[in-house]
Amino acid sequence: MIDVKEAVRIAEAYFSDLYHDQPFTNVLPEETEYDADGHVWRITLGYSLPLPWDAFGSYRRYKVFEIDGKKGEVRSMKIRRIGNGQTSEEDTAPTTTEPTLHWKL
Repeated sequence: MIDVKEAVRIAEAYFSDLYHDQPFTNVLPEETEYDADGHVWRITLGYSLPLPWDAFGSYRRYKVFEIDGKKGEVRSMKIRRIGNGQTSEEDTAPTTTEPTLHWKL
């Protein structure tokens, strides 16, 4: 049985291996959950992407990894749904870091 720290390390390594050539920054664990019935860890990683038209802005996206709690193997990776019902991949108004930007598309 792997613990939460090992599950996070596995998710981060998997993410890094898949996206090693992408400009993602601030890859951080956002949520962790263990399903004892299915022996599965669900690890949500958040990461920042630069806004192509703004040298100072970025926005967050999220991925959920399901990791076998006994073997330590990644079972799946999914886009994390956010509060407005859209996926972070479909966001039309991403949040930014300094400076704050607001617009409508």
